[in-house]
Amino acid sequence: MLHVAARLVGIAFVALISLATSNGHASDDHIANARAAFVAVWPEALEGRWPLDAKQRQLLKDYPLWPDLRAAYFSARLADTDPEALEAFMAKYDDLAPIRRLRYRYAEYLARTRQWSAYMANYQQHYKNTALDRLDCHALNATRAGDNGLDAPAIHELTQRLWRVPHSQDDACDATFAEFLKQGRIDSDDVRARLELAVDARNFGLAGYLAGMLDQSTRDAVSRWRDVANNPKRVLQQAAARASEKHSAEHLLYAANRLAIRDAPATADLWRSV
Repeated sequence: MLHVAARLVGIAFVALISLATSNGHASDDHIANARAAFVAVWPEALEGRWPLDAKQRQLLKDYPLWPDLRAAYFSARLADTDPEALEAFMAKYDDLAPIRRLRYRYAEYLARTRQWSAYMANYQQHYKNTALDRLDCHALNATRAGDNGLDAPAIHELTQRLWRVPHSQDDACDATFAEFLKQGRIDSDDVRARLELAVDARNFGLAGYLAGMLDQSTRDAVSRWRDVANNPKRVLQQAAARASEKHSAEHLLYAANRLAIRDAPATADLWRSV
């Protein structure tokens, strides 16, 4: 899928350049030949091959899509590309979108291969304080592996930001969260704070998972919320018949909203009796 998308991007690039050069501003044979050379070698670059002969290289070295071509090649060859050459290339064209995508992919590669020192150098320079959760998770993984690129306050702040969200976090955080929970670096107050966020967001799957780490009363409270979410009509019927008092006004309002999506007339009838 990535290769297909990249090919489509390449075709779009070629179309744009064709449009730009068809208005007479740059209509010489050099541009036409460069465009043809780019089309010929783009699929090869996507596969990590660099088949340019001397003539093609001469044609393309000043071509507007030269950085895109090199970025495609580097992306396919991260495992055997000289890091210094790669960094020099990315630094030269750092403001271009293809190079930003390449740098992100390179960061992912460094994390996947556990090259933590190189990862943290890249992270500190380009991604620290950018709130990219997956890369922040990798930074915590680097600290667990022994890299000292983050001090204790920074680790705590980053952990809190990544943990206190009302949704499942990127799976790159799973191992760090598990270890920090075991160590008490994520404590019961943190768990309860995230649970409250999950309930407010009506994410009862996550809330149930978090409640499992807490006391029985908290588990019961989340269970009631899940009952409302799964059985809104029954909850409203019980309230209308005064058959149950275990659900709060907030529960009943949420049940009404849930049921109204499926059956507005029934909701209206029940709500008048609640």
